[in-house]
Amino acid sequence: MALTKRRKPLQERRMRVFRTLSKWGMPPKLPSHEHENPSSISSGPRAEEFDARGQGQCKQNEQTAITDQKGGGNQDSAPDLPYCTQKCLLGLVQGEYVDPKCPNVMLHCQSEADDADQPKRHPVDHAEWLRLLREQFKQCLDVGITYQGVVGAVGALFKVTLLAYGYTFVSKGTVAGHIEHLEHEARVYERLKPIQGEYVPVFLGAIDLCTMNKDYWIYSETYVVHMMFLSWAGIHLDLDRMDQLGILHKVAWVDQGISAIDAVLHQGVFHQDMRWGNILYSPETKGIMLIDFERADVLGGPSPPQNERPRWCDVNDSEEDSDSDFFTDEQRAFQEVEGVVILIKYVLNVDE
Repeated sequence: MALTKRRKPLQERRMRVFRTLSKWGMPPKLPSHEHENPSSISSGPRAEEFDARGQGQCKQNEQTAITDQKGGGNQDSAPDLPYCTQKCLLGLVQGEYVDPKCPNVMLHCQSEADDADQPKRHPVDHAEWLRLLREQFKQCLDVGITYQGVVGAVGALFKVTLLAYGYTFVSKGTVAGHIEHLEHEARVYERLKPIQGEYVPVFLGAIDLCTMNKDYWIYSETYVVHMMFLSWAGIHLDLDRMDQLGILHKVAWVDQGISAIDAVLHQGVFHQDMRWGNILYSPETKGIMLIDFERADVLGGPSPPQNERPRWCDVNDSEEDSDSDFFTDEQRAFQEVEGVVILIKYVLNVDE
């Protein structure tokens, strides 16, 4: 069936996206308040340019496409919790203890006896956690999910809370035509598992909304049908913002950036989309985190989708995609490091 425009919830008023600039993806010159909403997805095109290219539809019967199967409506009752820490979500995935510094730790351990001297286990294992999240989505997509008004190359950013235990994290959702990009990115995160929570976000799994005859409406004819889940990576690099936080001159920015990209390269992964929106500062780790690996190339592993550079819309971008076949792995690694260094120096006005 052809999906049609249903309604325009409060999400449309929150719609705010960043224009992707050419070459290294330098940040736009925006007022400082534009950076108050940190994200874990690279910023993308303007709203008026966003036309959901690659939009598809769920395989569902037209009679089942009723309003209560659509997400994106009233979210007034959704909790607004802080994001869980990297250590918390990494412990969940690895079956370790709850992070006592996680802002939501009391919600995670609500059923345990109050014993401050004893480390606490997560109330559920990762498989059960994902099952509970899937059941929550089946019940309703309007509570516990908040669209953040940010779109990237193939995805939109959401804040998600598992209502049963207060786990709060981010989701990168996409339309049907770009599912393969997120599936590839999930495989890349598996390769990056040794450095998750330190240099890249913790990968928490994915859910295909089509399997439950649901989708999440953003605006116009744009419906998210596939969502992957990650820990919150941090905030965009911005000179004024870093100065306000009092860290501009306390962090070895270039060294931190090199450490992050070196860690990724050491796992046999070439990012291949090193731009401003993909390099974040993590207040928790006090270092750089890299995101958005849908274009990444994995040595000895799966290649990214071979169609044209994924975009939800047309963007005026003078950057030409390089053909990795013409470069050695050493040259490609040098380009990755160079890209990080150039961006950090430009954005934060640092020399070293």
